Amino acid sequence: MKQRNKAIAAGLVGLALIAATPGTFATWFDTQEIQVGAIQTGTLELNVSDDSTDGWLFNGERRDDLQGIQWIPGHVATASLIVEPELVGDGLTAELQITEAPGDNSFELKEDGHIYYEGEPTNLFAQIAIDGAEFGERRTLTADDTVGPISLEVRIWFSGAQEHRLGMGINPDLGNLVIRLQQVNVPSAN
Repeated sequence: MKQRNKAIAAGLVGLALIAATPGTFATWFDTQEIQVGAIQTGTLELNVSDDSTDGWLFNGERRDDLQGIQWIPGHVATASLIVEPELVGDGLTAELQITEAPGDNSFELKEDGHIYYEGEPTNLFAQIAIDGAEFGERRTLTADDTVGPISLEVRIWFSGAQEHRLGMGINPDLGNLVIRLQQVNVPSAN
């Protein structure tokens, strides 16, 4: 019995030494290189012409901003500007959009241009028109286009189409609205 116990103990010690020793078990592998070469990434850039805007037009009057106006249904303010988008990349497509500036805003600008204030809908809207198209109409730009300067008209309006008291007595600080050039195609990694 003693010999058997000694043999079992010796076997266990041997297994422990083999398991604790790095590189005890050999593995095989093979490699092949594939040629990649240097890659280059594209760019997406939006420039606004310095001379492209004279501020806002509100009821026939030019204004630097829209502060101090007591808006009522039917009011409209517009601003015109020239932008120069630059898209460089194989298959790159993008859209011009208007969004709220990042930060702690009391309002949210929905995709359809509807302004929500403190989580509630209002009768206020903000949209852009691209090169004379309808407000809110989307236009996809591609890297293959010869894009050049594009005229944009930004319009903020208080719609009278809604019934009741929607949008009455609110004070959304629109701060700065943002014209954004947003990539719309994201190729799949599959």
